[in-house]
Amino acid sequence: MLFLSAMTEPAMLLLLASPWCPINPLGAVNVRNRFEILRPDLYDLSRLVDLRTARLKAIASNHPRPAKRGIEWDLEVVITTPTGRKDGTMDIIFRQIFTMLELRKSQSKKIRNSSYETRSSMAIPQISESTTQVSMSVDDPLKWAAICKDYNFIHLSGAAAKAFGLPGKIAHGNHTVAKALHLLTDSKSLQPPFTTSSWMEVQFRRPMVVPGVFDVSLRESGKPSKTLSVSFQGKDCAIAEFGSLQQ
Repeated sequence: MLFLSAMTEPAMLLLLASPWCPINPLGAVNVRNRFEILRPDLYDLSRLVDLRTARLKAIASNHPRPAKRGIEWDLEVVITTPTGRKDGTMDIIFRQIFTMLELRKSQSKKIRNSSYETRSSMAIPQISESTTQVSMSVDDPLKWAAICKDYNFIHLSGAAAKAFGLPGKIAHGNHTVAKALHLLTDSKSLQPPFTTSSWMEVQFRRPMVVPGVFDVSLRESGKPSKTLSVSFQGKDCAIAEFGSLQQ
């Protein structure tokens, strides 16, 4: 899921670079993401490669939301394939919603809320299932940028990050969560739901300065979903909740 996110992120970046995009990307921060894989057979990447008629589309929402340090915008990126019907309709097989925080002074004008506002909070279950640690090197942001093409200065330069009010050069949130999930999968603490359509929502609560070693905890509660947290010195930096869409 996070691999597809990285591979399709250039569509979102091209959208941000468009002069018609309402978002000012300079210093904008990705604060929340939602991913959906609607075709579970595409966990086998060879099948995805065989979909030579797949299309990629990025859409910017026209309804920003007020936030503590500025305003939030949603950008949706989807992969579609033809349904095979004569009307030329397409099926969505993967969807990602990037929520971007555009840093600015608070606005006096009321901003209309969008349908994604209900995704802004996630309760953290209290039952811990397994823990590990993930190490992020000073070179990791550049390596991830080579895949997803997100060369935002806040990931590449400590001085630039501090100029935008951040504590230092920060890791890409998706990369850190991906590495954490990979470690848990390798340790057999976590088995991906290969047989069902799946979803994941990730919130980035604090910047993860590199280099750094972060604590990872996989928690379970009575809900069908699971919650993964990445923390530093006891404070949550990223929270990922995931489960089956059929549930």
